[in-house]
Amino acid sequence: MRQRPLYTAGTQERPGRIGDQGDTYTRNNKAKKLYEVEIAVEYLVEGSASRQPLGMDSYLSTDRYHYILEIGSTGKVIGGTYCTDSEQDHPDFLWAPIKVASSSWGRNPNVNYSKVQTLIELSRKTDDGGGTVEGRSYTAAGSAQIPDNDPAGASLDIAVPDAFTLKAVAAEVDISHSWRGDLEVSLLRDGALVKVLASRTGGSADDIKETFTLTASELGTTDPRATWTLEVVDTAAQDTGTVNSFKLTFQE
Repeated sequence: MRQRPLYTAGTQERPGRIGDQGDTYTRNNKAKKLYEVEIAVEYLVEGSASRQPLGMDSYLSTDRYHYILEIGSTGKVIGGTYCTDSEQDHPDFLWAPIKVASSSWGRNPNVNYSKVQTLIELSRKTDDGGGTVEGRSYTAAGSAQIPDNDPAGASLDIAVPDAFTLKAVAAEVDISHSWRGDLEVSLLRDGALVKVLASRTGGSADDIKETFTLTASELGTTDPRATWTLEVVDTAAQDTGTVNSFKLTFQE
């Protein structure tokens, strides 16, 4: 593991490589120090069935993680961000049950599912961590039922009439569904696809309550004036759900 300090409050050292005030990561203003950490983790992977000992050498795998830690005045970690090379490939440090208490499979009986959901929601709303986007917010009216196994899907619209120059947008979605791996979630601008936010990920876990941040370059525009649509398609039969809410927050 390699760890080095990058920035101490009160000095002029502000390395641009970590995006001190970039489009996708805003440093927590309560941080007194930033540390860049690079870790290589070796672990054993599963081998094929065999009557003979397999040994370890051929079944070792290595993952490398690269991230920034934000350190507060008391020396505690108060936030941070994964760097570009590991932002989509890193371990989750909060282990959450994937089924509600009524399910007999895939749940930890010692962990309260509703409390974990509350913790996750609070973690996304706090100002104590990095990556918070503040700006102009717009919220779709109402909710929408997601038709089962129907390519037409469900959608919620947000019409943005105001003129300003955007740098990024945070799309906050709240979707209830009993098998999130069935869902394809997309953001559209005036009917044209901007980006697929989630594509049949999460397997049998319930619900999607996430905030997806896109830069102006990813949007292909700096003009927010448009009808923005959250489209949710259920791609398999049996499980159903609802798009509860859709919110956009534009960073200028």
